[in-house]
Amino acid sequence: MLSPLAFARAARVFSGATACLLLSFGTVGLKAETALLENGGFEDGLAHWHSRDEMSSAVAEAARTGKLGLRVVDEDEGLGSSLNSSEIFVNEGDVVEVSFYANTDDTFLGVYLWPVDVDGRLIKASERGDLVSVRIEPTAGWEQFTFQQTMPEGVSAVSIWVHSWSSATGTASLDDFKITVTPATPAE
Repeated sequence: MLSPLAFARAARVFSGATACLLLSFGTVGLKAETALLENGGFEDGLAHWHSRDEMSSAVAEAARTGKLGLRVVDEDEGLGSSLNSSEIFVNEGDVVEVSFYANTDDTFLGVYLWPVDVDGRLIKASERGDLVSVRIEPTAGWEQFTFQQTMPEGVSAVSIWVHSWSSATGTASLDDFKITVTPATPAE
């Protein structure tokens, strides 16, 4: 019996194949769509985000807009913070763009794309094990960051991973995360 997540992933693979079939027989225009990233502005605290530590919290002082934003406080030189968004279902070849705002005086964390296969296994961007990311450098107030990745072969879903490095410390505010997905162009 499939778990609910595995069933949802399998259904997404089927719907992606159906969409490719429809595209091959029709003239459906491809355009970027802002995907449903649940609670990208942290207005519901850390709901729909999954934390593996106590370093990440949703607080009023970290809000760029709205009532709450993400605050990462890493004072541990041995461990790093780790916070993942809920998954967005994607297909191989889709271009996923992440945008968000950050405010920090420190260089200690990055924001990554975390693509997984239908079984939930991480798919890395290269043989070296890299994940596509943006490194957050000190900012002069709130600054927008944007990066993108073409989804790899075997992908089923992607999430955002906010992670501070294990040997670095600092404090940062992040807010207003958005994911935009541009569907893959069908092969001719």
